[in-house]
Amino acid sequence: MLWHNGLSFIFAAKEKLDLSTIEPTGITAMKELGLRLLSKEYQYWSSFCPNPLNEEQIVLHNLLINPISSKSMGYTLLFLRMHKFDRIVLQEEASYLGIMDVSNKLIDFLDGNEVKDPYFPTRNEFNTLCQQYGVD
Repeated sequence: MLWHNGLSFIFAAKEKLDLSTIEPTGITAMKELGLRLLSKEYQYWSSFCPNPLNEEQIVLHNLLINPISSKSMGYTLLFLRMHKFDRIVLQEEASYLGIMDVSNKLIDFLDGNEVKDPYFPTRNEFNTLCQQYGVD
């Protein structure tokens, strides 16, 4: 188990799972939605009240799984840059998950502002990541 809150949890598996009670999330879902990533594990979301995950939930789950990883932050920023995301939904989901401060920093960074946080890339590092992963 990578994270849990009440009747919802995120877990990892060594093999791809196909069950109606789980949804791919984190790196697994980002990869399925077009970000070229390699991973040795599959990450899944399970909840007592399952609903399809939106892109905002997927990136926030990625940060819950690896809250102090600059690599994870870079992938999250790349994915958000690749996809149209709803800022209001991102903020609402972040508030529910208790990570509003990170959500605010994500939006600030993607708006072109420098973010003073050891887990965020510099602008040059992010531009290099975008080039490496073919993200405009």
